[in-house]
Amino acid sequence: MQSVLILFAHPIYERSRSHRRLIQALSGLEHVHLHDLYEAYPDFFIDVAREHELLAEHDHIVLQFPLYWFSTPSLLKEWQDLVLQRWAEAQGGANHEAIRPGRLVQGKTLSLATTTGDPASSYEPKGEIATPLQDIFLPLRLTAQHAGFAWQPPFVLTGVDQLDETGLELAGEAYRDYLLAKLYPQGRTAPQ
Repeated sequence: MQSVLILFAHPIYERSRSHRRLIQALSGLEHVHLHDLYEAYPDFFIDVAREHELLAEHDHIVLQFPLYWFSTPSLLKEWQDLVLQRWAEAQGGANHEAIRPGRLVQGKTLSLATTTGDPASSYEPKGEIATPLQDIFLPLRLTAQHAGFAWQPPFVLTGVDQLDETGLELAGEAYRDYLLAKLYPQGRTAPQ
């Protein structure tokens, strides 16, 4: 059985209809561990050793967050800076040239589950932002690969500001299916 660690980072979760619905979709999913970084570290003092343990215990890591200014919320960036750097140092990398994939994440995957307020059309060539989301995610993909994770396609929910209850429900179902594909990569279905 595969396991999934969701590193959830949303600084104003209580105001997010979309992320509440995505989190609700996790209900009843065994082997999925939700780790709310803002709840665990409201002071931004990250327990790096504990985070290393969590990484070691799971097969798939999903960074779940709202896209903020074309990046992650600040605590998730702090997590990357501290947890991945100290892991690299523990693997023998004293400087950035020496940081290479190591034992901690070897064979593990990393992907994103993110939301945007802007509709998908905004990211098309003639859209308001005119930059594809895959380009916006490039720093995260490179970070994942450099750390030794196998990158997997992200789950992206665009235009969340325009979603009604039916759209949110469908998004939750799609997210659940996305996670089930990680838990059961051979196509098995979840136990009822």
